[in-house]
Amino acid sequence: MDERRRVLLVEDDRDTREVIAELLELLGHECRSVGSARSALEALAAFEPNLVLLDIGLPDMNGHELAREVRARCRHDVIIAAVTGHVQPSDVKRSFEAGINEHLAKPIGTHALRRLIERARTCEPASV
Repeated sequence: MDERRRVLLVEDDRDTREVIAELLELLGHECRSVGSARSALEALAAFEPNLVLLDIGLPDMNGHELAREVRARCRHDVIIAAVTGHVQPSDVKRSFEAGINEHLAKPIGTHALRRLIERARTCEPASV
């Protein structure tokens, strides 16, 4: 297995959040999971993730706005992936315009998670 990665998971559906977090931990990575954009922004500075997985349809801020905030606040390169049910071409376009690197349809599988983690391998926090 490659190095342990730090993943911030932002998903308002508790069951989905728990399944993805458990899968990430089983793959050997550190996962901080939160249910809102506000909680994600609070966790961002202290956790310094290599990868942010976010839902587009959050209750307090949409995922596109959150992605812009993550880009503005992160002191290091980070991969941002939307994991969402919003999969129309216009949704994908909006994601890329917001600074999201990957736009994946729910449910996300192990292969897609491994690919994202490998890509995040090159994104290092400012301080470890």
